[in-house]
Amino acid sequence: MNRCFRLLLVSALLLLTSCEKSEERFSTTYPCYLVFDTSLYRADCKLTQCLSNPGMFVMVKKTVNVDNGVYTLELTCNDGEPAQKVYATTEKQKAGIGSLGAADCIIVGCTNFNGLAAFDGQCPKCMEEKSGTSYPLEFQDKGQTVKCNSCGSIYSLQYDGSGDNGRSLYRYKVRLNGTVLSISNQ
Repeated sequence: MNRCFRLLLVSALLLLTSCEKSEERFSTTYPCYLVFDTSLYRADCKLTQCLSNPGMFVMVKKTVNVDNGVYTLELTCNDGEPAQKVYATTEKQKAGIGSLGAADCIIVGCTNFNGLAAFDGQCPKCMEEKSGTSYPLEFQDKGQTVKCNSCGSIYSLQYDGSGDNGRSLYRYKVRLNGTVLSISNQ
């Protein structure tokens, strides 16, 4: 009886510890660093709007004009509207924009279940199985999933980036402190 009780107790403890939320995993494969102070940009900025709207996601693509050093963030929202361009022209704005994942493209949004999330904008299956880092994802299903045009894999944005192929999108740490959005893998 004593041995049976101990076995039952150990089993119950293992079950309880296995139900705890495991530590979230964040990708460190490709550098990602963005500090976006929403107070430095217009109020209608799609990136600002998605931070408090569950179900809204924005694909953020960075380019740099080599002639004048202006950073451009092209913001494509999952609402089907045309992309919006935001320009970082001041040193304060530029200082917060580093590499944005595999191909300078990330997806940022507010899930209905787990709050803010940031994912790489490239297909992890293709990057792991093929050479290169340019396998862009596109919004589909009213912007709640993204699809890879190269392999056809579909990833859910609402459920932590899980894919129909058994893989998940590369995920980055995201924090919102007042008006400052921080995304990184450092």
